[in-house]
Amino acid sequence: MWVCNLVPVDGSAIAGAVFAINDMTLQVSYADGTVDMFTLDSVNVAPANEDGTLFIVSGGGSIYDADGNLVESVSVVVNVAVDEDTGAASVTAGNLAVTIPPPP
Repeated sequence: MWVCNLVPVDGSAIAGAVFAINDMTLQVSYADGTVDMFTLDSVNVAPANEDGTLFIVSGGGSIYDADGNLVESVSVVVNVAVDEDTGAASVTAGNLAVTIPPPP
């Protein structure tokens, strides 16, 4: 199973995240100590080179309230390098965005 720990360059809003690619989940830890768990609507894995050692992995999902209003949406894109000998994966770059729309 591929699990990527994401560490932001600036931790003032998001302290970190865990992207479980096979489980299609993303756990986001905020700087204020709160945590959101997203079940992603989609996850895509695409090769980024011909020898199968670099991949672009992306996913996205949303949280809705009981009335069907969008509460939060999230998107994540990571570049993953896979070691040819061990099969271990590591994130080489990425982008995580959490969007909170204004109240309806």
